[in-house]
Parts: sequence; structure tokens; C-alpha cells
Amino acid sequence: DLEVTAGDVVVAGTVDGDLTATGGSVTVSGDVTGDVTATGGAVIIEGTVEGDPAATGGEVRVREAASIGGVVEATGETVTVDGTIEGDTRLDGESVAVGPTAMIDGDLTYSADETTISDDADITGTVTETEREGGWHRFRICRCQISLMRP
Repeated sequence: DLEVTAGDVVVAGTVDGDLTATGGSVTVSGDVTGDVTATGGAVIIEGTVEGDPAATGGEVRVREAASIGGVVEATGETVTVDGTIEGDTRLDGESVAVGPTAMIDGDLTYSADETTISDDADITGTVTETEREGGWHRFRICRCQISLMRP
């Protein structure tokens, strides 16, 4: 397992187990054998996640190269799926997009103010729109410096 907090988090190697990441930006371009919990101004998944990713950020993106073996839960101002997901997918955002290269082998449930689902997206399950609960609240990831001083 790996837990990491930084201004910019980039996971390019292999994580054997779960990944918990918080940062101004979080990018997963490597392989994770477990679940992913990621929070950041931008959360990008472009690698392989064998478990269930949960992502929250201003921008959450599952890129075309991404391969996800579990259930995806993504919340953000902008949420975009272009990759392959082998489980159910739950998306919530001001703007939700499922692109033409997206392959979802499960149900898609979404809530959004603006939605774009490409006709070319391959979704094997049911597609369900739900009502938004309170909407997206903007947040900022702050970078701060902490100094420890002896008295």
C-alpha cells in the first residue's frame, strides 16, 4: 500500500496494493493492484487500476489509455471518461462527459448540470441519470509551508 501527499503526485511505477493520494494534482500513469482513493485539484488516471478508484477533484479524468478493473466513483467540477472500465461507473459533476473511446462494462449512473455521452461510447449496462444532491462545491488545494522551531 502507498499513502502520499504532495503538491503534485505522479505515480508512474507499480503500487502493490491500495493507493491513497492527495495533492494539487494527482496523476496515476503506472499500475495499481488495489483500490485508489485520490483527491486533488486535478485527478488524472491514465494507467491500470485493478481495484476500485474513488476520485474527487476540480477536474477528474479517466484518459483513453486507462484500464480499470473495478467500480469507478468520480466527483468533480468536470468529470471525463475516455478509458476502459470493467465495472459500474458513478459520476457526479457540474460537467460530465463520456467520450467516444470510453468502454464501460457495467452500468453508468451520473448526475450533472451538463452531460455529454458520445454515441460511440461502448456502455454494456444501463445508463441512469440521477438528481444532483446539493451540487458541486468548489474547493482549493492549498500549498503551505510549515516550519518547526524549537523554543
